[in-house]
Amino acid sequence: HFTPNDDGVNDVITLSSPSDDPITLEIFNRWGQLLYTRTAAIVQWDGHNGFSGEALPEGVYFYVLTARLVNGDPLVRTGYWQLLR
Repeated sequence: HFTPNDDGVNDVITLSSPSDDPITLEIFNRWGQLLYTRTAAIVQWDGHNGFSGEALPEGVYFYVLTARLVNGDPLVRTGYWQLLR
């Protein structure tokens, strides 16, 4: 789980590229609404809506991570994080 409550523990999810190429992280709510997207060598999510800036409520959020491996192969990972406040 993920607890972005400013206590210094599990406040931010940080992902970095396995190669020199940037990665893309997309976060969706349970209805499939895109709430956050970033493309960079290092992406971070702190539990806020990336468009409005509002703190998102507790719940399950789904992610899609797209990257390229060092050998050039594409990498796509999906899953979920439980956000607790």
